[in-house]
Amino acid sequence: MARDTTHPNQSAPGGQWLAKPETCSLPQLAATPGRCFVGLLLTLALTCLPTATSWAVQSTAASAMDRPRIGLVLGGGGARGAAHIGVLRVLEELRVPIDYIAGTSMGSIVGGLYAAGQTPDQIEAALRGIDWNDVFRDRPPRKDISIRRKADDRSYLVDRELGFEGAQVKLPFGLIDGQKIDLVLQRLTLPVAQVQDFDRLPIPFRAIATDITSGGAVVLRSGNLAQAIRASMSVPAVFAPAEIDGRLLVDGGVANNVPVDVVRDMGADIVIAVSVGTPLNPREQLTSLLAITEQLTGLLTWRNTEVQLATLGERDILIEPQLGAFPSNDFAGAPEVIPMGFEAAQRQRTALARLGLSPTDYAVYRRIVPDSEVEEPPIIEFVRLDNRSALSDQVLRARLRVKLGEPLDVDALQQDLGRIYGLESFESVRYELVEEDGKTGLVIKAREKSWGPNYLKFGLALSSNFSGTSSFNLGASYRRPTLNRLGGEWRVAGQVGEEPVLAVDFYQPLQPGTGFFVSPALFIANRNVNFFEDGNRIAEFQVREAGVGLDLGYELGTFGEVRLGYRGAQGEAKLRTGEPALGDRDADRGELFVGYGHDTLDSLRFPSDGAFYSLQWVSSRTELGAEADYDLALANGLVAHSWGRDTLMLRSRLQTTVDGDPDLGGLFRAGGFLNISGLDPNELTGQHFAFFSAIYQRRIADWAFLPTYLGVSMELGNVWPDDVDWDDLLTAGAVYLGADTFVGPIYLGYGHASSGRDNIYLFLGRPF
Repeated sequence: MARDTTHPNQSAPGGQWLAKPETCSLPQLAATPGRCFVGLLLTLALTCLPTATSWAVQSTAASAMDRPRIGLVLGGGGARGAAHIGVLRVLEELRVPIDYIAGTSMGSIVGGLYAAGQTPDQIEAALRGIDWNDVFRDRPPRKDISIRRKADDRSYLVDRELGFEGAQVKLPFGLIDGQKIDLVLQRLTLPVAQVQDFDRLPIPFRAIATDITSGGAVVLRSGNLAQAIRASMSVPAVFAPAEIDGRLLVDGGVANNVPVDVVRDMGADIVIAVSVGTPLNPREQLTSLLAITEQLTGLLTWRNTEVQLATLGERDILIEPQLGAFPSNDFAGAPEVIPMGFEAAQRQRTALARLGLSPTDYAVYRRIVPDSEVEEPPIIEFVRLDNRSALSDQVLRARLRVKLGEPLDVDALQQDLGRIYGLESFESVRYELVEEDGKTGLVIKAREKSWGPNYLKFGLALSSNFSGTSSFNLGASYRRPTLNRLGGEWRVAGQVGEEPVLAVDFYQPLQPGTGFFVSPALFIANRNVNFFEDGNRIAEFQVREAGVGLDLGYELGTFGEVRLGYRGAQGEAKLRTGEPALGDRDADRGELFVGYGHDTLDSLRFPSDGAFYSLQWVSSRTELGAEADYDLALANGLVAHSWGRDTLMLRSRLQTTVDGDPDLGGLFRAGGFLNISGLDPNELTGQHFAFFSAIYQRRIADWAFLPTYLGVSMELGNVWPDDVDWDDLLTAGAVYLGADTFVGPIYLGYGHASSGRDNIYLFLGRPF
């Protein structure tokens, strides 16, 4: 469907005098005073006005050239909208001037950036530079989250939290809060961040969103450009709605996917519309709930698209790239459709060429609508917090490093916002540049989660070696953050299954920005201690204890902490299997400890970069209520480094009894998948443990944002009941296939130990 048009004044001579108005001689002025006068006015406008010109200047240019005003409509279609970039390349090649742009969803991203002065090449580079897998996971980089939240990762609980208040269950507005895409869009639109009226962009622009309350289309013409684009692309249930002027806004495709009427209202005489929507599926493909849901989504946009396209006239041009079945959610592969957009525009080359300007006139147009250039970052003269949370402003300011009187460091600012967002109390943490009383300032907008104030997490851990040894644990945690202005937090965590646990702790920072905290705790725990001989279990004790703890600590930013404290418990070790003569025994604890933890890993599931290590000294004393006097030294470490899809991890664990004879509660355990592979889980028990391993891992697939890995390990280690004998070190190794699922990492692996033991493992949880 092509709406062709012939430019009514293509051969008009206006472009000849417009390019050089200053050359009007006296005879020319006498012969054509109007022409020279208009040219002189236009030259003055180009010279005196800022490069981010207004709608009025562009209208003057169109009138002076005696040409119709052209509106560009870029429709929504998810990742398919990358085809718009190819269309823009053809428009520039043919020197087609664009006076107005309206975009929906992905069309608002491409259209908004182009309206802000970016070139097609810059927009494509931005699209390719986005890590879409990371954006859609939405969590801040792990290095930026608080050390307390990093400690939560060492459990097997899933990342997502379920909110509740009283008896009411509360869910997030979308699967993705949108924090990361907000920051991406803010960075991309930073050169025009202080332009509040979209008519004052290099090309006047409108973003189309949908009011989720009424279902009506909302035309965004002012405000923060990044937020307007974010609202236009907020697919319902996938992205949380954007709140603008008290309205909850979602993807504009629901109400107006190809907004032809919007550019007409802006003043366009001719419309170039680009439609990239997903075609409806035929009956034979509607075979599942997912397919039906996708079809319903398509119907929402298809009907309003048809209504808009029906209004195109003979002078208008419709471009429909042939994208086939390219999925709307394949953003990582979106650059593949850019050439398809180019080809579609080429098929309309004749019609588009009639709208093109002469090289001279197009040069004038480019002066009016310049490409964006790299400018010096603005000097920040003040910072203001818009803090919509129970936390004090001091807590947030302690995580900001903005230096007044210096250029804005966007990278540092986004890291700072990541640290605030990493407290996991906020739904969004954004920034805006503002101009007040002639000063440039930064406004930080922090919005507390709307589905709190109480949160639940659940998790499942299981392992099996397909030879009769298996374990199963179901866990849950309750968290109540922001109990006070300093960020006090209650947490209750427990699990049922092989080793039941229930723990309650309270965490209280002592002063904003200092890092000091106190954390008392209560706990009840069961754990199994096995004794093996020649691969056969000869005894199993179940150690049950109930106790208290009190920690004092100091957080070192987001990378580490120092703790010292006391643990006391009453316990008993009951013999479950083995010779009755071994009998039950007491297992009371009373110990002091001091330790340091360091964690910069990017993930505890499948780490690819960073390091984790902990050092701890434990001193058990009968005077404190323990069964025996002994001292333990514990060291644990993991370093990861990657080259593209390949990762090398080095691990070590050294745990030893320095002095004394520990009771059952002070013994170390080893054995199992990636922990002397080939052995049964926790097969080895003793007073000393040494372990070293190297793991090579390659990411082999990203199926539907499901990273899949193939790995191999080489391991060396053992546990000694009495004295350490390095000649007794066992060698072991494993080969595994792993996937990072929404319930946690899952592995299928084979392990072999030099003792002649082999095992096949199915493992759900964190093995590191």
